[in-house]
Amino acid sequence: MKYLIASTLLLTAVFTATASAFDLSKTDLQIRAAAGDSDIQTHTITLTNPADTPLDWQIEYDCPWLRIEPATGTTPADSSSDITLRIAHTGLPADAYTTTAAITTASDQQNIDLTLTVTIPLRVPADYPTIQAAIDAANPNDTVLIAPGTYTGTGNRDIDFKGKPITVKSSHGPEQTIIDCQGTGQYPHRGFTFKGYKFIKQEIYGLKIINGKAPAGSVGRKGGYPGSAIYIENAAPVIKNCILTSNADFPNTIGTIAINNDTIFEPQTIIENCTIAGNGTSGIRAYKAKLKMTDCLLKDNNQWGMFIDTCSLEAARCKFTLNSQDGVYSDGGYTEPLRFDNCQFINNSFTGIRISSTNEVVILNSLVKGNAGGISTSGTSIRPVIFVQNTAIVSNSSSKPGGGISVYNNGSASLFNCLIADNYAPKGGGAYFTHEKKFKIVNCTFAYNRAMQSAGGLHLEYWADVKVLNSIFWGNRNLSDGTLGSQISAADDYYPVYLLIAFSDIQNGKDGIDVVDKLIDWRDNNILADPLFVDTGYYEDGELQDYDFRLTHPMPDDELKLTLTSPCIDAASNLKVPADQFDVDGDGNVTEKISIDLNGKPRLSYLSSAPDSGQGSGAIVDMGAYEAVGAIPGDFNDDEKTDFSDLTDFSGRWMADGRSLWQPLHEWHFNTGSGSVAEDVGSAGGLDAHLANLENSWTPSRDGYALQFDHNEQVVTVPGYYGITGTQARTVTAWIKTETTWKAILGWGGSLQEGGTWLISVHEDGALRLSVKGGRKIGSALLNDGNWHHVTVVLPEMENPNVTDCKFYVDGRPDEPRIVVPCSIDTVSDKELTIGHWNDRSFMGLIDGVSIYNDELSPEAILSLYVNGRAQTCRYLPEDLTGDCKVNFKDLAVFAQSWLMQ
Repeated sequence: MKYLIASTLLLTAVFTATASAFDLSKTDLQIRAAAGDSDIQTHTITLTNPADTPLDWQIEYDCPWLRIEPATGTTPADSSSDITLRIAHTGLPADAYTTTAAITTASDQQNIDLTLTVTIPLRVPADYPTIQAAIDAANPNDTVLIAPGTYTGTGNRDIDFKGKPITVKSSHGPEQTIIDCQGTGQYPHRGFTFKGYKFIKQEIYGLKIINGKAPAGSVGRKGGYPGSAIYIENAAPVIKNCILTSNADFPNTIGTIAINNDTIFEPQTIIENCTIAGNGTSGIRAYKAKLKMTDCLLKDNNQWGMFIDTCSLEAARCKFTLNSQDGVYSDGGYTEPLRFDNCQFINNSFTGIRISSTNEVVILNSLVKGNAGGISTSGTSIRPVIFVQNTAIVSNSSSKPGGGISVYNNGSASLFNCLIADNYAPKGGGAYFTHEKKFKIVNCTFAYNRAMQSAGGLHLEYWADVKVLNSIFWGNRNLSDGTLGSQISAADDYYPVYLLIAFSDIQNGKDGIDVVDKLIDWRDNNILADPLFVDTGYYEDGELQDYDFRLTHPMPDDELKLTLTSPCIDAASNLKVPADQFDVDGDGNVTEKISIDLNGKPRLSYLSSAPDSGQGSGAIVDMGAYEAVGAIPGDFNDDEKTDFSDLTDFSGRWMADGRSLWQPLHEWHFNTGSGSVAEDVGSAGGLDAHLANLENSWTPSRDGYALQFDHNEQVVTVPGYYGITGTQARTVTAWIKTETTWKAILGWGGSLQEGGTWLISVHEDGALRLSVKGGRKIGSALLNDGNWHHVTVVLPEMENPNVTDCKFYVDGRPDEPRIVVPCSIDTVSDKELTIGHWNDRSFMGLIDGVSIYNDELSPEAILSLYVNGRAQTCRYLPEDLTGDCKVNFKDLAVFAQSWLMQ
């Protein structure tokens, strides 16, 4: 046994209140890794504070292959905190290494014993000619490490782990390590089979599987053929960082990954950081499985993105888009829930999520957009219970009732902090609820939905029991009569509904509710005043104009939020806000009331200029999905009023302009449209880019033209320009559009000196990556979805910069790092600026708008660059009351109105 380092990690609790004991989710970690594998492993330990006082703590450690985050923190009373351990074993020879973390408080001490075992991998093809041969030779807990290449034929398809607890992974990621199954109808072959080992940990990592076709044979309750790329039966493998594409021709199989189990069992089948796209059948088809999915893309599959039958599911940060049927279809039923957190369901040909099962369904922090129906239930005997919280359901259009969400056949639904806008259906453009179950709508905004045969906002039928609380219904339209007044309606039949509306803003009040001979419990605390949305657009010929629901979440700040003079501010009821039972704010407290709005801002924000017309003490909650945050306009000296003293301040800043424009040092727009030279339009200028084999690759795009890269010989160079070198601050931005990974965007510097390279690329998992020779940083947002993305990498001004100091932005928003390998940055001038190519990593897709700044751009400037094409910042001017970075007559009008209202 070799002890490379036996360090002690000291977690010291610093108390401001009475000390309390704590609990740890794990005290013994056994970690295995393969020598030569550069991946960083991540493990999480949960520290629970059971006391009724907060617990402040800090972590001290000294171990070169271990990094713990965060270094300090506070665990609230009766809550928990996650501590992340990152294991970077690069460079460690095969052996065993141990360390102990001593975690102490004033009244307790516990140890975490960590053992890292680095093994010698079984290499393919260096040591074994095929993947199967290496598996056959492997012992428990071994790693089979596959070199880059395309693997075909016997031994490299129809691969069977044979029940061994091992890992099969690539050394350089899925784009460079391809299993080509070469399956045909006559000679079917798939990639992997896992069969009959429920409790054995088996893992595949970093592989691309193509051209799989499964052998015939009916499997599972719903029948059909087993999966074309991966087949799982009574097993629970881990599948990470894989790409599955071009498998099966519909209807040859049901499921690119197919799971068919006899019973539901632990552990979960884990699918993480995978792209399942462009297959001839469903992305995933599962029967009786416990599934956990994170950071996956299921796109453009020729059936469902995912079909699950009698399953439980935890899905986080997954995207289901452009599938030819539903994004997700759930059938059967199980006692455990289906949970979607921070997921996107976009532009699927059928519904975003279709529920035909008895599961409880929980949808949190998600975006449901552009589908043929947002969320819907189907079937005659199901009774799903649906919770949708902090979710935007927008721009869906259905030929059936309920464009945004439809729940019927004895189902029930609760909508909290949701935006339901710009949806269409024959009945209930926003929502359709029916049958004798209870429905609750709390702090939601229903706006600009349309229907042909009913109210545009919400339609009810067959004994539906509905409570509308703290919500806004505005601008919804019944297209049959063209009125904006029909916000809520019910069918005129013999099955009465019950509708309670309290502390809500309903356009036209009771006249906006088209409910004939039904029981309406209309409370006097409702209002019928214009909510004064920000930038709502307008209707023309029955269509919403000049309104853009963008593919982002949380929704941008300027969409259907409340202006500071809205009558909906402080007008709702604190008592109606439900408990945060799903812990959307992540503080571990599920008994508190929901504390954040749809944009993640505090739910109870005191706005002193608004009258407290709602119910509760202290700060009063606002109506709708968004909470307004602000102060009395024009009160510059914080005396709770606008008067002459404020006018003095205002006049002293009259006609001030707080705008500042950052100019790029060098910039290439690629807008020429022809030729082999792209002009440098930066402030320094003079460094035109030279195009090799790209003369015919000018492509009309988002802003005139862009360059289409589609083979290895294409490259853009800037002769004589070696980028920004040394440790100097810099900001580098580009527009890209790609569906591939592990491709270079641009770079310069040297490849021999540690820290000497500056290379920006798309990592093998589709995220943004910065490489500096010896170190790297990898983001979280997926870039390989075929959409335009604006990427930015910033090196701040500092004396000894490190990769850890660099900042990532994607589409104007900060992109949190997922993997960081520290290394000092000192860029050398060995290689000129190169765009679209670096060694063997040739970009595939479109590149446009490359800019280099010799300074650190602020987050505000980067967002402005993404939105407006200019890196413009706005210096804060208290007297700028309209937010346009200037003090002028528009601000004077707001100032005067605030004065007159007092």
